[in-house]
This record gives sequence, structure tokens and C-alpha cells, in this order.
Amino acid sequence: MNKGMPTLVFADPTGRSRIALGASDNGTLTLGFRGAGEKILRATLGVGADGAAAFALHDTNGKPRVGLEVGPDGASDVVVMNKDGKVVWKAP
Repeated sequence: MNKGMPTLVFADPTGRSRIALGASDNGTLTLGFRGAGEKILRATLGVGADGAAAFALHDTNGKPRVGLEVGPDGASDVVVMNKDGKVVWKAP
């Protein structure tokens, strides 16, 4: 989540942040999930102000590795990246 973004956080029984729901000034909504003991979001689901919906999976360093998006016009794409961020597979 971005600094300054209104955010609702759900913590596990130990008090660690695990789920965060945020809304940005431009109308983008983001739901993020952290693994146990992790500071980095590992999975995010969002809906942009333009109506685009996206889902992303991140590695333990926070780099996106898999992304799925459906644009406001209904066009969709799927992207898989390697550990260096290079696209190794994409559809369409």
C-alpha cells in the first residue's frame, strides 16, 4: 500500500499485518496479502479508477512474477516474469 493511502489492516494473532485494504485518492482500490512474518505484499488484487481489474503474485523480494489484468474494455492479458523481471510468457 502507498504511504498516505487510507488503509484497513487485518493482523494475525501475533499482531503482524497480514491483509491490507486501501483506497487511493484517484479511486484505485487495492487488497494485499502478506505471508506469515513478511513485510512485503505477496499477492495483490486491485480495481483501478478506470475500471481495470488486476491480480498479481510477487516473490519474496516484492518483485511481480505473475500478473493478470482485465481492462475496462474487457481486453485481458496474463504475464509471467522470471526473477530478474524479464517477461518469459505472455498471452495474448
